Amino acid sequence: MMSYDDMVQSFKNTVRGVFDEISVGDELMPMTILFDADGGTHVVPGLFSDDEAKDAYAMAVRLIADRVGAVAVMTAVEAFISKASRRDMNDDGTVRSGRMPSERPDRDEVVLITVESAGQAPRMWCGEIRNPKGSRNLRRELGEWESFGEGATFSGRFANILNDDVHGHRGEA
Repeated sequence: MMSYDDMVQSFKNTVRGVFDEISVGDELMPMTILFDADGGTHVVPGLFSDDEAKDAYAMAVRLIADRVGAVAVMTAVEAFISKASRRDMNDDGTVRSGRMPSERPDRDEVVLITVESAGQAPRMWCGEIRNPKGSRNLRRELGEWESFGEGATFSGRFANILNDDVHGHRGEA
């Protein structure tokens, strides 16, 4: 069986390969892979038309994770992120401005990978999406994966999937 780090690297390589194959203007199809305690994998593809669809997908992933007894989850989505400094944060970890990353002028469009596993701190990487200047086909490029590092916190619809108590009987991961 692959190690945790090997699984993460394999997922990152797969996401990059899929991204490289999509055509101009298309988005990476959101994907989540859930791993159960018996070594089974459960793939949850998604399509987003609006915020309501994103919320519904995130809830479906939580319900499936609960149902299959997931011990690890890996998610890849296109997203807007904004890196706030500590002085821009409230005590609860939310950004003081209250604006969503998609509404902030300092936002970056990225492919975001989140990884959660029972007994390990959540990890997150992003690759910035760029439209290279002078490119005839305007093909988007995906930058190198940037890790948010040990102890980094993240919030949002795709955070804490394993720890959410969707039916009132999930224990701490």
